[in-house]
Amino acid sequence: MDAIGVADIESWLDSFDKPGAARKAYAVFRAILRLAFKRGLADNDVTRREIRLPHLRHYEPQVLSAPEVRRLLKGFYGHPLEAWLLVSVCAGLRRCESVGLEWADLDFRRGTVTVKRSVQWVAGHETVTEPKTDLSRRTVALPRFAVKRLAELRHGTKTGRLVGSLNANQVANHYRSWCKR
Repeated sequence: MDAIGVADIESWLDSFDKPGAARKAYAVFRAILRLAFKRGLADNDVTRREIRLPHLRHYEPQVLSAPEVRRLLKGFYGHPLEAWLLVSVCAGLRRCESVGLEWADLDFRRGTVTVKRSVQWVAGHETVTEPKTDLSRRTVALPRFAVKRLAELRHGTKTGRLVGSLNANQVANHYRSWCKR
């Protein structure tokens, strides 16, 4: 371990195809070296020196403008996924959060939706989990037009998910195919 130098580490990091993978691998490697140093298995901790990590590209998400959102919602008017899309767009939810929404999560009197769960497709089956972070568990106010339309769409349904029995992948496929049409 003592023979490992800064140049060796940087060369190793440059061998990764993706900067994110290199950064994750380095974090694990650094933890191992620091533990070895702490336990007296190595004489020096090379990770305390300045190591050049690969730069991550800045991610700029694609965001729809207000007219584009209006057009999207009009295009889904009457579609079985309309309630899901309306809540997703108005509350800014992740796909896994929005697929897990149930009608009981909507409070029509207060005009809010509460995010309590996340639904993911793992190893060929659906898994209901906690939201991604503590801050992901939240209550979000919905605009008045959305609450009004959701009340119309509810049609007495008091239980079940907004997407019915569809899983996250099926919702995504239905959404994509409808947008193409």
